[in-house]
Amino acid sequence: MRKAVARRLGFTVLMLSLLGLTFYVVMQNFRDNLVFFFSPTEILETPQKAQKQARLGGMVQKGSVRILSQQDHRLRFTVTDFNKSVDIEYQGFLPDLFREGQGLVAEGYYDQGRQVFIARTVLAKHDENYMPPQVQEAIDKHHGQASLQGEKPQ
Repeated sequence: MRKAVARRLGFTVLMLSLLGLTFYVVMQNFRDNLVFFFSPTEILETPQKAQKQARLGGMVQKGSVRILSQQDHRLRFTVTDFNKSVDIEYQGFLPDLFREGQGLVAEGYYDQGRQVFIARTVLAKHDENYMPPQVQEAIDKHHGQASLQGEKPQ
């Protein structure tokens, strides 16, 4: 009788340990793959939150696109939420819909030492009426719809 109870207890402890280990591994993978969205204002206020992996969204500032290296296809441009601005450095080919004065979302990390967002991926808007919801929300939060028409907020 005691052997059966000890065997059952050992099996239960083993199963609970395996379940706990599985839960830990799943949560670690979930945490490593989690990407948060930030506006330029949020990145500059809490840069440590975007040092690993983040999405930055806003409007590409007119006249801010600069080619750093044509051979490496490296360039820098500025994204704004009409409150603060962040420089983005990107190496690769930009989407066809990338334009100054248009909304975009870049995925990468914030280099606090150089004070630049290093983008791995740049996502541009779909058409002239579309703006990523996170970008629209960030702009509305800081200055509202008036800033999109070039008006000064009150």
